[in-house]
Amino acid sequence: MQEQDMNVQRIESLVSRIEDGSAVYSLLIIRNGYIVYENYRQGKNENSLMHIFSCTKSFTSALIGIAIREGYIGSIDDAILPYFSNWTIENVDERKESLTIRHFLTMTTGLDWNEHNISYTSPENMVNKMLASSNPAKYVLDLRMVLEPGEVHVYSTGASQVLSALIREVTGMRPQSFAQEYLFEPLSISDYDWALAGMDTNVGGSQLYLRSGDMARFGYLYLRNGSWNNEQIIPVAYVHDSKSAEVSTNWALDYGLHWWVNEAREYFCALGSQGQGIFIDLAFNLLMIITGGSDSIPMESYFEGYVRRAAIEGYSEDEGEETETSGFDIRVVMLSIIIATGGFSILLIIIYPNITKKFSSPGQMMHGFLLKKLHHNSNSNYQTIASF
Repeated sequence: MQEQDMNVQRIESLVSRIEDGSAVYSLLIIRNGYIVYENYRQGKNENSLMHIFSCTKSFTSALIGIAIREGYIGSIDDAILPYFSNWTIENVDERKESLTIRHFLTMTTGLDWNEHNISYTSPENMVNKMLASSNPAKYVLDLRMVLEPGEVHVYSTGASQVLSALIREVTGMRPQSFAQEYLFEPLSISDYDWALAGMDTNVGGSQLYLRSGDMARFGYLYLRNGSWNNEQIIPVAYVHDSKSAEVSTNWALDYGLHWWVNEAREYFCALGSQGQGIFIDLAFNLLMIITGGSDSIPMESYFEGYVRRAAIEGYSEDEGEETETSGFDIRVVMLSIIIATGGFSILLIIIYPNITKKFSSPGQMMHGFLLKKLHHNSNSNYQTIASF
């Protein structure tokens, strides 16, 4: 913490709060490229595959950016229906014909979709009805239009499914296979699982399982504007649009390209139900990964009130008594509550080792950790680099 100029007591307070009956599974904090805190609990470890729930949406978005880089897609402002020209889409009108890929990335399609009016546990929920259909993406595209495209953000796992199907249509590959070649392999992500949803396509909005450290790799890729080991994995312009507030929402945060955005404070995040999250702070070169098993985990307040605050305050040789945090935006707490009660799937990864331990070697620098993992993928090597 001292080396990376973070307030130790602020992080210690977070750890104490988490240990006090919390359902957090893992917490990972990275500052200036260094892993400054990592730990696992509730029987989880660095090799545990976590269901990241709706954090999956941000991975699906990344694949769209990569497909643009590879020439499979022209632009996110392309009309989307021509990419599905071999499908017979129902309820087509001028509004539906004007739908673009961007509308699906920002969840402003205007389609008749509502996944929050019925519990996610009910087979009548639109997400479950979609996934139970023979062609989930067509189920979404067949819906009637009720709003002008681009007017209103309506949270839609259906939009994510259409994007997943788009990857399948333009590449001829399952999204998982496309990700393996162009995203996971370059980042040395080898242990994962991703559920299928009809038509030989992966679930676009949920059901991706990853290790916490690999979630960190993905977050670090975005922190570095899509660059990894001197290779531009995701186009810079696409990353810029992803982390920009494309549309306002009824919740605490704005929305980019399948990322939640707090543009005023220069951070953006992927959020999943039951305490899954990837938080990326550009202003303080800061990354937090959290995973858990309960919708009651206030992950946004953990980030704003403790982790980000620790970076703002910096390390002090004479840190006084800890005071209650109150600087985080109360609206982000409400977002957690709404997400929890609305029930949409999100995954958070939390990792937290002993806060007082110092780095044992320069190998704990995040980029070094990630690059070494590219060439040395054994569990023992991970422990050597990532443990304190």
